[in-house]
Amino acid sequence: MEESAFFKQWLRGKYRMPDLDDFKTFQPDLDFLIWVAVNHKIPFHKILHHKILGLDEAWTKCREYYRNAINLVVEYSPYMALDHEEGLEIIDTLGDPPDVSHPLYIITVDDGTSEEIVYVGKSSSNHSRFKGGHTTAIKLLDPKYDGKLKWIYLCQIMLNCTSDEYLPLEFLGDKALAEDILDDAESVLIDDYKPVLNTKKMDTLNVKRNFTIKIQKSFVDSTAIQDKFIFARA
Repeated sequence: MEESAFFKQWLRGKYRMPDLDDFKTFQPDLDFLIWVAVNHKIPFHKILHHKILGLDEAWTKCREYYRNAINLVVEYSPYMALDHEEGLEIIDTLGDPPDVSHPLYIITVDDGTSEEIVYVGKSSSNHSRFKGGHTTAIKLLDPKYDGKLKWIYLCQIMLNCTSDEYLPLEFLGDKALAEDILDDAESVLIDDYKPVLNTKKMDTLNVKRNFTIKIQKSFVDSTAIQDKFIFARA
């Protein structure tokens, strides 16, 4: 599964972008699948050098970029394919589109022979981004983790929608629903992995709806994270 970058495909004329109002009518087909794509593996101590978009920031940036972009196109209409010159004009005027959101992250420790998942967290807003990760960083100072590599894996969430659209979580029209899906996805991963440094959501799985998660690591190597399906029932 490739890292989805809707705006980049749209600007290249390879994706016909619906109107933002149309996104409000799209509903995720949660009985089918939620994709958790493990896209990036970063040394934990270098995470502050990377610009990571949480759900809240990505939600705002995507909509601002789209509104500004369509104002630059003469006689633009939803689902219209941009031509090469229109895409270049948008990038020249507005800069590159927002990066893909990675609202879930997984922290591991690796002693060279085995790798262990020690924390699962979410980055939903600017204020809470990696809040749990900062606490985890302190816990990783425990001498028992000395000499071990610490990794953070950044995960994208993709949804199959009943409109036959395949959307990143930050494009879902109902923001409250997107936040609920993110919270449920975090809960399921914590329940499945039982990371030793998580303190919340460890005892009982409590989700708001039935769904299936598929974890897929197309771009990273990890012995702790494997491709698999996880079934969640409310």
